[in-house]
Amino acid sequence: MKKIMIAAMLSSALLAGACTSTGNKVLKEETQETVATKLSPGMTQDEVQAIFGQPLDTTYTDSGNEIWKYSFSKTKLKAKSFIPYYGLLDSGAKGDAKTLTIFFDTTGRLVRHNMTSSKIDTDTGIFN
Repeated sequence: MKKIMIAAMLSSALLAGACTSTGNKVLKEETQETVATKLSPGMTQDEVQAIFGQPLDTTYTDSGNEIWKYSFSKTKLKAKSFIPYYGLLDSGAKGDAKTLTIFFDTTGRLVRHNMTSSKIDTDTGIFN
């Protein structure tokens, strides 16, 4: 019984370590539709920041407009990563990434936004 408990605990720890997430966790459950219900043209930067927090990246256009970017990604290691020795040669991760881009005019008012989702597939190891 004790061996089964230890094996279960080790398996749980291994599986928990197989998942990673980075970025703004507010975006974790967001979709283009849910973001559209929260953002509307004319909102101030303070109002947007109250919903999504600080942007990951801020850039400016030549005309002085401001662009905020938020991102979130979640990945899980591929099963082959756990095979002893083979994982060193060929491993990787799969997951999803989301990016929210918000465009403000020169007065700091929201003009438009775009939410994109994409798949992540990374390969690592000596054979990659």
